[in-house]
This record gives sequence, C-alpha cells and structure tokens, in this order.
Amino acid sequence: MGWTEGYSATQIKAIAGIEVLGGIGVILPWLTGIAKVLTPLAALGLAVTMVGALVVHGRRGEKESFPVNGALLALALVVSILRFTQL
Repeated sequence: MGWTEGYSATQIKAIAGIEVLGGIGVILPWLTGIAKVLTPLAALGLAVTMVGALVVHGRRGEKESFPVNGALLALALVVSILRFTQL
C-alpha cells in the first residue's frame, strides 16, 4: 500500500475507523430496523470515502487501484439510492 507513505499512523487509523464504522452503519440499522435512515447515509459516506480514495490514488499514479475503488463507489451509491427509496 504505497499510499500510506504520505500519511501518519493516526491518519491511517482514522481512515480505517471511518471505513469500519461505515460498514457497520450500512448493515446494522437496516438489519435491526432501528434508525433505518442511517443505512443510506452510511453508504453515502462510504461513497464519499471512495471518491477520496480515487483522488489519492490518481495523484499518486496508482491506476491499478481504480477498478476496486470504482466498484466500491458504485456499490455504495447503489445501496444508498436503493435504501433511500425504500424508506
């Protein structure tokens, strides 16, 4: 993971925490039926995170990461759109 060279350990841990919390936020509210509005919001947040990942990898010339980041961005947007329409 070459992109980690430009970030401190604290920043990397913060990014990881955001991604983990986003994943939990996508699954748990809809599964439990409590505060279902959090699921599409978490998915939207993960989509924003993936846009940031695309920007970072693009600036570093790491084009091989684009398909994975693009697929995750697309999935997050699909989940967000579908869950917003089901509220």
